[in-house]
Amino acid sequence: MRYTSTRDERIDVSSAQAILEGLAPDGGLFFPSTLPRFDAKTFTILNYQDLAREILAPWFSDFTLEELDACIREAYTGRFESEEVVTTKKVGDRYIVELFHGPTAAFKDVALSLFPRMLVKAREKMKLDKDLVILAATSGDTGSAALTGLKGLPHIGIITIFPEIGISEIQRLQMTTQNGKNQKVASIEGNFDDAQNAVKRFLSAREEDPKILYSSANSINIGRLLPQIVYYVHAYNTLVARGEISMGEMIDVSVPTGNFGNILAGYLAKSCGLPLRHLLCASNSNHVLTDFFHTGIYDRNRGFETTLSPSMDILISSNLERLLWSMSDGDSPLIRRLMDDLKSDGRFVVPESLRLKLQETFKAGYADDQATLATIRSVYQSRRRMEGRRRESFFGEMPRHGDRLPLQVPPKHRQSHALADRSGSRQYPDDVEYHRHPHPGIPCRLAFPPHPSP
Repeated sequence: MRYTSTRDERIDVSSAQAILEGLAPDGGLFFPSTLPRFDAKTFTILNYQDLAREILAPWFSDFTLEELDACIREAYTGRFESEEVVTTKKVGDRYIVELFHGPTAAFKDVALSLFPRMLVKAREKMKLDKDLVILAATSGDTGSAALTGLKGLPHIGIITIFPEIGISEIQRLQMTTQNGKNQKVASIEGNFDDAQNAVKRFLSAREEDPKILYSSANSINIGRLLPQIVYYVHAYNTLVARGEISMGEMIDVSVPTGNFGNILAGYLAKSCGLPLRHLLCASNSNHVLTDFFHTGIYDRNRGFETTLSPSMDILISSNLERLLWSMSDGDSPLIRRLMDDLKSDGRFVVPESLRLKLQETFKAGYADDQATLATIRSVYQSRRRMEGRRRESFFGEMPRHGDRLPLQVPPKHRQSHALADRSGSRQYPDDVEYHRHPHPGIPCRLAFPPHPSP
């Protein structure tokens, strides 16, 4: 598998080089030159580690199967609350894919447990004699997951940058109480977009350093993005194995979306043969993506709102660039023009043909804080009224909010539906406690600082 840049098809690198560089030299994002197709065997595998090896091998073809398997085993053995890594639960007439069972209770743990191991192996394969410094901009959950995943690794340091306002206190403590010798944490005035833009500007302008190679742990790094494909297939295989759906039956997936990496992984899974009908892009009050999918106009020239879902408080969704490149059949001149327009004018407009193509796969909507809190209250009150049912089941009875919350499948479609659940409530205990009682509690893995690095 070879990788090119979304802005220059002449760039051609291996997966190991793409992982190490993070951002393409022209400021674009690395993307595979071709997309593999899932083998029929893929849909029979239930063990998460075995499935990860089966799915990721074609994307990382310059890694041997033994090297890839070792990275996967080390990443997912004994680090998650569940041996399944992710769990899929039925909730009323739909399903919740729980992605928060990792060491920091965020969905980023799934990819950021594997990515550091791939990074170490990529450094070895490229015979790099430089140390790596990994930059991570975060709105809360990426930072702690990246710090935890990269802690103590030889020849690798990490610098995490987070906005001073907007993250939860638990997330702040998860980052600032780290005690690894290779970790640095800094806050900035501004928001996530400011932090991510700073990282991208630095990587784009970096000069050759004889001792250090700088890269990124954000989903702009293809090595961070691709492992997320696995849990879409795992959830589907789980539903088939339980008899909830038939093999080949189409399902819809709702994905809370900020930087567009998680939902892009779903798109890649669909493109490789996973039977997904629609990907529902769920936003909060910073609904630049909702507006884009409805109109074809991406416009970040609006007020930035700090909400109860800070991981979605983003107005510049970097991974959208990859989607546009893929759906425009690799039209790099178009992508360069759109990204130049975004940089100079804060907006761009896609061709009508591309807008219609996007709408065939993507649906979009948003929920503001008021709607979010109303749902929390409704779910908790329903849980208290009715005994004997699992708490999670009440997510199947969330109130509808018109076109703003695309977490329901219209009854006429009769389609199976899953929601990718990104972070546990225990990363936001104060917000949850205020709107229901009791306090959700803090699990032991979050309540105590990590052990010192070796």
